[in-house]
Amino acid sequence: MIMTDFHTHILPALDDGSRNCEESAQMLKELYRQGVTVAVATPHFYPMSTGPDRFFQKREESFSALKNFIISNDSIPSIRLGAEVSYFDGIADCGFLEKFIIEGTNLILIEMPFCRWSPRMVDEIYEIKKNRGLTPLIAHIDRYLSFNSNAFYIFDPDKVLVQVNASACVKPFLRIKTLKMIKEGRIHALGSDCHNMTDRAPNIGAANEYLKKKASQVSLLSL
Repeated sequence: MIMTDFHTHILPALDDGSRNCEESAQMLKELYRQGVTVAVATPHFYPMSTGPDRFFQKREESFSALKNFIISNDSIPSIRLGAEVSYFDGIADCGFLEKFIIEGTNLILIEMPFCRWSPRMVDEIYEIKKNRGLTPLIAHIDRYLSFNSNAFYIFDPDKVLVQVNASACVKPFLRIKTLKMIKEGRIHALGSDCHNMTDRAPNIGAANEYLKKKASQVSLLSL
C-alpha cells in the first residue's frame, strides 16, 4: 500500500522543522518504518517575510544538502517537494502561486489563519480553484477548531480538499469526530506535520493503523 505523508517539515535548516541533515534522515527513516512510502516536504512560506525566489533558492539548497547526506541504501520514503503557504489577502490573484504546488500534482497546501475565518477568506480559497485551476489543500484542519468550531464543514469537499494531522486520529477527544469526517469525505489527506524527533516527531503510523481498523473502506489521497 502506498501511504503518503502530505505534510512534513523534513528539509534541514529551512524553517522551524528539522535542524540539520542528521535529524532529517532520522525523521525519514522513522516515517519509512511507520509505513510511509512518499513524504511531501512542505516548508513554511510566509510571503510577508520571504520572497518566492529566495524561498525556492533556500529550499533547493536544503534539499540538495539532504540528498548528499543520505546514503543510497537508506530505507526512506521518496520525497516530493511542496510548501505550506500561509494564507494572505489576495492569494487567489498572486502571480507566482503555481510555483508552490506539490510536485507532480496541482495541489497547493495552504495554512489558514489561526483566527475566525471571514467569508472573504473562504471565498479566496474557492477563487484559487475557480480562477487558477489549482486545488487547495487546507493544512491541518484539526488545528483550527478552537477558532472555527465548524471548520470541518466550511469548505465544499468537491472543490477544496482538507488535510488532517495524524494526531487527530489518535487523540481520544478528536479521533471519533475525525473518523466521522473521513467517512463523510470531508477529510482527504493525512499528514504527520512532523518537525523534529522530540515533541513533534513522525507519528503517522498509529493513525494509519487506527484508520485501517475503523475505516478500511475509505481511501485517502496518495502519491
